[in-house]
Amino acid sequence: MREINPNIYPASGYRFTDRDGTRHKGGSWAMVKRKVKQYRERVGLPTDTIWEEMMNQVCAETPGMCGETAPQPVAAAKPAPSLSLNQRVLQWYAKLLAKKRVNTWQTVASTEAARRAAICGGCPAQRPLNSACGACIRSVSASHKALLNGRESKFQNLHPCSILGEDCQVSVYAIQPPDPRPDLPAHCWRRP
Repeated sequence: MREINPNIYPASGYRFTDRDGTRHKGGSWAMVKRKVKQYRERVGLPTDTIWEEMMNQVCAETPGMCGETAPQPVAAAKPAPSLSLNQRVLQWYAKLLAKKRVNTWQTVASTEAARRAAICGGCPAQRPLNSACGACIRSVSASHKALLNGRESKFQNLHPCSILGEDCQVSVYAIQPPDPRPDLPAHCWRRP
């Protein structure tokens, strides 16, 4: 269940609009819950899910102020579909940049990178980044240069892989483990 961070005062105050449109206000979430419970008991509405209904409503209105209260399952190998391709690529770059900081970033020979680039060049999974996010494009460009020691990729015609969430312009250079995802094309160099 999602709950609002109790340390943050909501901009609209402690308020809840009930099922029938009745608005309840109070000096704290506990006070609002108490008022809703009293109201529902008077009008004959169920009182067992008040807190959950309140939190669902406030979290829908201000999602940045809420977080999960139950332990979350470990993320699967495949990234959450709710992330955009831009976000997935930026996360991938963050991992590679972290490897470079601790000197574990390694590259393949230029002939191997060219072989990989030829495979990626004809792949239907390639998608361009959404250019509406100028900050994303600048971050990707800066990450390219940081990982490739200030030089541009020789493979400017490549786009990010929509399945792996990796920028193929740099991915073809990186030493990376095989990826067992079944949705990768049969000819992909990342398949085991």
